[in-house]
Amino acid sequence: MWTHKHKLSMLLILCAVIAISGCNYWPGGPEASKKEIPKDIPQEIRADILKLFSLNKNIRIEAARSLGKKGKMAEPAIPFLVSMLDDNAIKLAGDSFGYTTPGEQAGWALVKIGDASLPPLYAALNHKKKDIRKRAAWTLGWFKENPNVIDYL
Repeated sequence: MWTHKHKLSMLLILCAVIAISGCNYWPGGPEASKKEIPKDIPQEIRADILKLFSLNKNIRIEAARSLGKKGKMAEPAIPFLVSMLDDNAIKLAGDSFGYTTPGEQAGWALVKIGDASLPPLYAALNHKKKDIRKRAAWTLGWFKENPNVIDYL
């Protein structure tokens, strides 16, 4: 029979294992469904989009970075990146910035993808989730040289 003390010990061990493994439970991944991933896109883009659904924050961060590096080619990933702007799982970055999050990297990827990201980011300013609205505004700030953003804001 499990006593309260045993249950507490097991819970603490489970929490320690999750913390050490670098996993961060993010229920369901982006709001956009895996079923919404277009079938007729390059396999490397599809693979990166699928990684955005990982339970491991490090994999989500690397997938967002990878999509950003692909620029305009990653346009099919825009709805998935926008829907993960509220992913605030902190990862120590090991550089001068100190930390990053999958949501922050999704924002940077949207900037690198370019102008095709603007309409979904404008729409995200009215999203029901406050963190998505905040990160959308932050991301639009990086488009400051773009006259379309200046006119919109």
